Amino acid sequence: MGREAVPGSMVRSALRVWLIVLRIQIARATIGRLAQQHRSTAMSIGETIRREVLSWPGVTEVPHRFGGVEFRLGKRELGHLHGDYLADLPFPVRVREELVREGRALHHHILPMM
Repeated sequence: MGREAVPGSMVRSALRVWLIVLRIQIARATIGRLAQQHRSTAMSIGETIRREVLSWPGVTEVPHRFGGVEFRLGKRELGHLHGDYLADLPFPVRVREELVREGRALHHHILPMM
């Protein structure tokens, strides 16, 4: 029996899932370290987050279209900050709902289902 080719759409779907898993793992691993760095320095939480995210390979910073700073990996937005008071970070629905349920995050201020 020969080996059949995997359709490109399946490969793209699998890649998207792995990228989501990677983002979740990076976020979880980083949260504790960010909190510790913030407590041990006089930096604002926004500056602490900015320094950490910009230390990741390939991540760049651009002005966000609604104000604040946006972090990108290539053309993909990873999230953005509005000063020290608001961070818009995309998560898969299951993770977002878990974070909201645990009181660790709020729904998006303008698009609560996003």
